[in-house]
Amino acid sequence: MTEIIGAEYETRAGIASMPETEMPRRPNRWRHRLIVHASQLGVLLVVLGGWQWAASSGHLDPVLFGKPSGVVGRLHTWIRDGTAIGSLGQQIEVTLKEAVLGFAIGTALGIVSGIALGRVRSASSSTHFRGRVRSTATSSPT
Repeated sequence: MTEIIGAEYETRAGIASMPETEMPRRPNRWRHRLIVHASQLGVLLVVLGGWQWAASSGHLDPVLFGKPSGVVGRLHTWIRDGTAIGSLGQQIEVTLKEAVLGFAIGTALGIVSGIALGRVRSASSSTHFRGRVRSTATSSPT
């Protein structure tokens, strides 16, 4: 004997079964991804189009906000011809070297400062605002 419970069929043996024609369809992931990506592209186009329109019509100050088409044109020129101070590739290389060097220097100084504050009593006590600070983990309750 078969009982209908909601959209599912159950048998007395406890085995759930459903005819092939009434099986719920699994969501189509490809279609879902296509809809999500199309929506994201649509939002991007609306934002860029609104920015271009506002900059072209004078609603945005051209000194503060350039046109997206002008940004793309300038970037194309920099890639093709370089800038006044060198090629774009050389500038990116210098910027990356400076960033890595700054990170290394900052890391080294941070490690040295941390060790000094942890080991040297005079350096440690001079950093506290109101004298000595007791750790709450080791102090007894008052």
